[in-house]
Amino acid sequence: MSRSAVPARGAAILDHDLSDVSARPLVGLCDPPRVVAGPTGKRGPKTRVSDAELVEEIRAVLAACPFHGEGYRKVRARLAHRGRAVSGKRVLRLMRARAA
Repeated sequence: MSRSAVPARGAAILDHDLSDVSARPLVGLCDPPRVVAGPTGKRGPKTRVSDAELVEEIRAVLAACPFHGEGYRKVRARLAHRGRAVSGKRVLRLMRARAA
């Protein structure tokens, strides 16, 4: 077999007729995502208490504490004892973001 009989690397691709290839599989690739945040910028269901109100309650719990600081677990437990059911992840997020 001679060297001239071997096609170049991209020659086989360029020789094909691409008129029968449809663009349908590429249609949805550039669309924006369907999950969009609401007007508040937060995803998920609405909460009973706003973040600002909960931060005030967290600060009140920390002010009533005789120690220098409390962890999010104990703060969440004290909020639950006061009748405020809130997740530990939310308390941790608010305490980290606002350095309560």
